[in-house]
Amino acid sequence: MPRRERSSLVSARNKRHSNVSFTDHPLFATNQLKVIMKPFGKVRDKLTLSKANCEAAKNALVETLRAVNTLLGGIPAVGESANAAFAVVIQLIDQAELASDNVKAFTRLKEGVDALSTGLLGPLEQSGLDTVDYTDDLKRAIDTLIGRLSSICTELDKNNKRNFFIRFINAKSDKTAISAFEKETDSATQRFIVECSRGPGMLTANTDTEPLLIHFDLQAERLKNNVESISRAKEAPWNAGRHTHVSCFEGTREQVLLDIEKWIKNQELKTPRIFWLSGLAGIGKSTIARTIAEKAAGDGVLGGSFFFLRNDEKLGNITHLFPSLAYQLAKHHESYLSLIGTAIEKGTDIASMNQETQFQSLILDPIRKSKHQPRLILLVLDALDEASPEKSVSDTLRMLLSIDLHFALRILITSRPEAHLRLGFSDNKLNPHSELILHKIESSVVEGDIRAFLVEGLRSIPEKLGLQDQLPGWPSSEDMEVVIKKAGNLFIFAKTIIRYVSAGRNPDPAKRLKCILDSSGTSASASPYADLDLLYMTILDNAVIDDEGVDEEVVQYIHNILSFIILCRNPLSVRSLARLIGLDPFKVLNSFFHLHSLLLAPDTIDEIPKIYHLSLSDYLTDPLRCINQKFLVDVPVQEELIFTFR
Repeated sequence: MPRRERSSLVSARNKRHSNVSFTDHPLFATNQLKVIMKPFGKVRDKLTLSKANCEAAKNALVETLRAVNTLLGGIPAVGESANAAFAVVIQLIDQAELASDNVKAFTRLKEGVDALSTGLLGPLEQSGLDTVDYTDDLKRAIDTLIGRLSSICTELDKNNKRNFFIRFINAKSDKTAISAFEKETDSATQRFIVECSRGPGMLTANTDTEPLLIHFDLQAERLKNNVESISRAKEAPWNAGRHTHVSCFEGTREQVLLDIEKWIKNQELKTPRIFWLSGLAGIGKSTIARTIAEKAAGDGVLGGSFFFLRNDEKLGNITHLFPSLAYQLAKHHESYLSLIGTAIEKGTDIASMNQETQFQSLILDPIRKSKHQPRLILLVLDALDEASPEKSVSDTLRMLLSIDLHFALRILITSRPEAHLRLGFSDNKLNPHSELILHKIESSVVEGDIRAFLVEGLRSIPEKLGLQDQLPGWPSSEDMEVVIKKAGNLFIFAKTIIRYVSAGRNPDPAKRLKCILDSSGTSASASPYADLDLLYMTILDNAVIDDEGVDEEVVQYIHNILSFIILCRNPLSVRSLARLIGLDPFKVLNSFFHLHSLLLAPDTIDEIPKIYHLSLSDYLTDPLRCINQKFLVDVPVQEELIFTFR
């Protein structure tokens, strides 16, 4: 480095309140890196000596790093030096997070040691026996156990009392130490068992009658902990509370559900193990999948389910599929838990192994070896087209299609008919699959289902809103027929209509329905989504209009918010969203008010907004469909704007 630059940096470093930003450093001389590092300069500029502000700034930096790292791969102009810079900074953040996690682990371990002591010795104390009745061996074993556990607790307390810098430096070695403490605790417990037991798993004390027996099973607890520790997608199951999927409306999809249920229960050897339910976006595949999963869970045959979600770090990554299913399978029956826990214990980081190894070790082997011989087990994989990376998805599908088993494993897969999935199914010649294409079902059947859904949904709105007297006989049969015709075979259209018409600060379902009926023009696309696109455009247009016309500020708020929700791989709270795009969090929260039919809109700034259906993302990012330029999300442009916080 030239002497002049080095001198300048030293001088700046020695100032107590330096105003030098990160981007002044020669390392960030390129224009691309100046753009990328701009958010970090903003975070530093807000940093003061206040502890609370330091914590807030640190959190902002972490959120910035995560968001920027999520989108970094989508910016072709960013060079290797930018990646390297982010790698270093993120590594430091990860080190800090590891140090923080270690503190929590030390605390949990100490609590666990205390609980273990109570669990082992509590029954003796509660027995009413006087300590004079204890055998000498038992007294000696108790003293040894208490001594060793107390020593462990003392060391754990010392580790937690160190300052942050020391914990930061020793983060990796502390993680190793935690493992050593766990092993030492286990060793102390096992020795206690051996020294004071007459038989495996028993503690005894002298009494005038029968020996006091205390049962416990440390191995079962260890295997259970193995299963709990596996890296999985917690929101993957059908009942995980994501709220975007509901079961089929009563009386609809009856024949489709019946066909799938017959396939599940068919015990004939020639029955295909896989049922592929394909169809256009918004046609109701996920609703059917959830209904089947719910029914199978009630019947006790659901082994696990995974509802994929595009661009989500875990729900959109195929590598989390089998660990997540294994966790659910372990909860299905205790014999599976034992075998899956053992497989995790034997495998070195099994969650990072290839899909075939995971499927074999975590799913097939436990079912084959289990004493619980199932009549059948169903796995439900919804929206497989939203999983990535594409090659791994294709490999996983090929593997599932080729398995040869002697028990009734059924796998229901739903997806759009994407090319790599169509190719995967068509290439399989040895083990045929069942297939149903939803959008090819007779129009009369689909229309009947949507008609039933809309008639019940629209007619129930006045009662739900307490407007029966103001809206007698609403809606008219003519209006109902127009809405049914517009819905076509898309259930997402019908659901969005119901949500939109019943929403609003001062609900006016008649006005909102009229707005939809009066919407004119057609989508620029001649696709099956023309009416759905028009519906989305109408809802968005109405969300930004007040008494004085279009509110451009609200337009900008909504556009920025929708762009970030679509582009961000890891969902963020309203507070974090607002901070990253430089907007007021409460104004952001208020701007969601007219979007409740499109989004799972939060009630507080600490909740996470999510879109109901990916067809909205498809619409907003396709210039051939989203003809209203105010809301079009130009992905490359929006990524750059998000980076620069404009």
